[in-house]
Amino acid sequence: ESILFLTLIKLDRIGDTFLAEPTIAAIRTLFPRARVRMIVAPWNRSVVENNPAIDELVTLPSALDVQKESFGSFLKSKNVAPLVALLRSQACDMAVDLQGNPLNVMAMWRAGIPIRVGLKGKLLSFLLTHAAPVARDAHQAEIYFSLARLLGWVGQMPLPKIYPSGSDASTVSRFIVEHRLKSFAVFHLGAGRSYRQWPLAFFIALGKKMHERYTDIIPVIVGGADDAAMALQFSAAVPGAINAAGKLSIPQTYELLKTAVLFVGSESGPAHLAGALGVPTLVFMSRWSGISRWKPLGSRVTVLASKNIHSCPGILCTQNPCPNMAAITVDEALSAVAKLLS
Repeated sequence: ESILFLTLIKLDRIGDTFLAEPTIAAIRTLFPRARVRMIVAPWNRSVVENNPAIDELVTLPSALDVQKESFGSFLKSKNVAPLVALLRSQACDMAVDLQGNPLNVMAMWRAGIPIRVGLKGKLLSFLLTHAAPVARDAHQAEIYFSLARLLGWVGQMPLPKIYPSGSDASTVSRFIVEHRLKSFAVFHLGAGRSYRQWPLAFFIALGKKMHERYTDIIPVIVGGADDAAMALQFSAAVPGAINAAGKLSIPQTYELLKTAVLFVGSESGPAHLAGALGVPTLVFMSRWSGISRWKPLGSRVTVLASKNIHSCPGILCTQNPCPNMAAITVDEALSAVAKLLS
């Protein structure tokens, strides 16, 4: 009850932010009197917009992208300073690093926040006042949720959610009516890194085979600006495909997925959204990612994992396509689709 001002920090990717949502909700429940402020990056803000557990959402424009910056960048004083200033701008009794990011931990310490909560065993975790142990074989969502358990949560972790606005719902309704969608499968083609990428040519071949076998199911491609080129090629090659890449926000994509009959995609944020919603989900994953840790949550998820039949440096792979991801055949994918739709 003494915690009146609480700050959460999550300067992370879309999928990681989504997986932390149960932790955000649990912390809100544990500290009902506190005003909860959450600091986010420009690219993940939409994942937690309209979340009832958050009283104030603040964007840090200078946030570093964990997939694009070198590790050393997160320890440079010039990169830590903006977050320190933001933390000092308002009263804060407790701050929680929802990421395991040394920049966040350093900033909480330098800002003089009395109670600093984060994950144990990470770089600079000795600066925390309360550190949650990390189980090596746990799912990433459970790792985040260990923070809630450390703070007193008892019980199971719920599935993560997004809270689309009324405007988001209206936009998706118009999209469905405009394209006369009755039965549709959502495709997300991008994976962010080459070692996780199933070849675009294979996605196209799968889309064509699905069109031949399931004539009533329309493929809809979602994604952001980084996926635009692949989405354009897919929609040009697969009959009836609708290209929505770059046209729907994350909450709108979540809203669209609620009525999809199938999701097909690489390991990415949209795959996590689909799995948690209970959509039959086929996801292509690299064994280097750690499948047990990053597999989308949900009871209707099928994973086709990369093969270890080619010499490949794993996460350092720059081949496009990665030979081990290309070893997952189109026929395997089509068989998995058939089982999910049966």
